[in-house]
Amino acid sequence: MRAIKIKSVLAVSAAALVAGSGLVLTAAPASAASRCGADQKKTFHPPGRSNTTVTARTCVQSDGTLKRGWVEISWIGGTGAKFDDFVVTARLERNDAERGYAYCPVTSDVNGSSTGSYTCDPLPVRTSQSGGWTGDGKIIYDYNDDGKGGFTWDLTGSPKVS
Repeated sequence: MRAIKIKSVLAVSAAALVAGSGLVLTAAPASAASRCGADQKKTFHPPGRSNTTVTARTCVQSDGTLKRGWVEISWIGGTGAKFDDFVVTARLERNDAERGYAYCPVTSDVNGSSTGSYTCDPLPVRTSQSGGWTGDGKIIYDYNDDGKGGFTWDLTGSPKVS
């Protein structure tokens, strides 16, 4: 109880001091800047199986010396063995040079659920370098039993942040 009383007296005293001095206090601006690119959509047509439409977007965040980039996906379509592989990769880049990477296999998720979402997020990078940071990525997929091997859907990177 006593600590609360002391804090209250200090807060009132500080407010009175500021009011009497003509100073105006404002909150410090938030240091985190996050930007995501526009939604990117693709409808996949696995042979002999239901179509799956995937929406993806690339994002980046700079919070002081902490930088991170990620890829968010969501999907809608039937269930079943549509893909042998469905992998999301995410990159944190600075001026198009890779600084962080994640490989996120989600084959069982996309095959096993008619709707869902997933975020592929590399570990953040600590650096004092500013400017030119983006999130980027791609989706690597292989239709089940089509005999053609894998394909790549290159995503458009996010807008830049400092």
